[in-house]
Amino acid sequence: MSGRPSRQRKTCIASLTESQRLGLVALIEDNSDDIMTMLDLSSTGDVSDQATMLTKLQEVMGVNCLGCEALLGRFFSEEMLRSYCLTRMGVSGKGTVPVLAARIAKAWQKPSFKPQPCARTIASTVEPALQEHASSHEASIRPARTSKRVLSKDERDGDTDAKRHAVEAPDIKPSLEARTNL
Repeated sequence: MSGRPSRQRKTCIASLTESQRLGLVALIEDNSDDIMTMLDLSSTGDVSDQATMLTKLQEVMGVNCLGCEALLGRFFSEEMLRSYCLTRMGVSGKGTVPVLAARIAKAWQKPSFKPQPCARTIASTVEPALQEHASSHEASIRPARTSKRVLSKDERDGDTDAKRHAVEAPDIKPSLEARTNL
């Protein structure tokens, strides 16, 4: 037997708080195709894909000793982070990758963090209800009222601010001719 230790690495999975796990799951839901490609995984199209991606991201964090902010800043695109900020957190999507990653990680640190529902999830639950409501109430739909702007006395008489405050532009043509004759 040799005295050399095995060089095989043990998989180290980073531990996440519940709010960080919810945040990563929401990010995975929104960008599953890109994350699958990034992690070199093949898609089966079910929920187990999301669990697999979450586990793989935790492994990446553990092996590289990364926190959530470093993971987001190093491996995710600006467009992904911007979209997540706007749709899932309801905050500004302005900033560079490190700024967006810090903004997201700061929100994930709060134990009360819950991502907003995915737009696809909302559309799939709300749209059928809206269609059902619209079909049952088609006869009761009235056109929307339009607001009318009240005109001032001057506007009714045809006198506008442009006419009252018009300033004549000076004629600069003679001065240009004078300069060319010199």
